[in-house]
Amino acid sequence: MERGILIGVWTLLLAIPGLAQDLEPHAYSASPTRLNFLVLGFGYSTGSVLFDPTLPISNVKANLNIPSAGYGRTFGLLGRQSLVTIGLPYVWGNISGDVFEQQRSIGRSGLADLRTKFSINLRGNPARSQAEFARGRKRSFIVGTSVTVSGPRASTIRIS
Repeated sequence: MERGILIGVWTLLLAIPGLAQDLEPHAYSASPTRLNFLVLGFGYSTGSVLFDPTLPISNVKANLNIPSAGYGRTFGLLGRQSLVTIGLPYVWGNISGDVFEQQRSIGRSGLADLRTKFSINLRGNPARSQAEFARGRKRSFIVGTSVTVSGPRASTIRIS
């Protein structure tokens, strides 16, 4: 009976679709506690945009520029190394496509959604002060998890 329940739960977990993937290098790597850092980045995205086929919109293409700034801090939580980051991107770009079979294009710019991420190492890399960290560490297998929250836009998008 227990085996059947375990197989049923496992099947349900496999049936849940993956909604997103976020790969962040060194999200779980060893760092001393109370470490502050500033992140600056730039992204560029170009390509087709898909809409509901019942809408009178087709052949949509977008070119977006996305600079962003963020802040992070490491700390100890329940003896485990943890990290919280916050980032705010600004986006500008052009979008073109056919609306009711007429070619249209528009430019937009403005702040995108504020994003906050909390990460914690569940196994490996315990929380250590800068002095403890400087003494070295033994390498071990790391298991971590993260939660990312994306908030509402910080301001409305304006026409450029």
